[in-house]
Amino acid sequence: MATVAAAYTVRGAIGFASNLVVVTLLARSWALDRLVPVVFLLDFAGSLLLGAYDVRRVRWDELLGLAFGIGMGLGASWAAWVVAPGWRPLGGLGAVTVAYAVWGLAVRPERLPHWPRWTGLPLGVAAGFLGGWYGTGVLPIAAYFQLRHLDPGGFRATFQGVGLVFSGLGIAGYAAAGRLGWPTVAAALVLLPAVAGGLWLGHRMHRWLSRRGFAQAVLAVLGGLGLSLWWAH
Repeated sequence: MATVAAAYTVRGAIGFASNLVVVTLLARSWALDRLVPVVFLLDFAGSLLLGAYDVRRVRWDELLGLAFGIGMGLGASWAAWVVAPGWRPLGGLGAVTVAYAVWGLAVRPERLPHWPRWTGLPLGVAAGFLGGWYGTGVLPIAAYFQLRHLDPGGFRATFQGVGLVFSGLGIAGYAAAGRLGWPTVAAALVLLPAVAGGLWLGHRMHRWLSRRGFAQAVLAVLGGLGLSLWWAH
């Protein structure tokens, strides 16, 4: 419960990372094939709660390519579950996450390059695959929003739209595969109060962050989670 509350405090502050925190901290005590469907359910609930507050700041123009790519990536990940069900190189994902965070902090967030909108499609594919494989695809999406230079409010709000697409498709896929039984739903329901409490506290923290402080917080969280993934492997 405390792990989920901490994860959603981070989510409330910067708009993402709750699923990555939960997966990182619980991967040693939960089997990933049990943990990932619960993470999708919690992510859907968190996206609804935070998205309802921020809906006017969602950058809908940034969502189309990402949403299409996420659907493609999730489909690829489900196929990969069949082909290589036991292969989960968490260390590799952690190393890439840390490398991006170090690079972003080294060049200063405001001096990051400006990527074109079409890059949302391939980054969406990467996010969908990683999300279906590990339960988290935040790195490609966070990188896209940073390299599109979204303001903090737009970044956080638009991430909730991505979260609804991502988790909704994931839930549908796991339900179709028969991996979303009552024990999974019950576990998510028990954890919902921690989700709501964490989002409330994180939202209050979000209001204290400047634009530069927000960008640095995003990179710092990515770096810390990357190190945790490396350790967890």
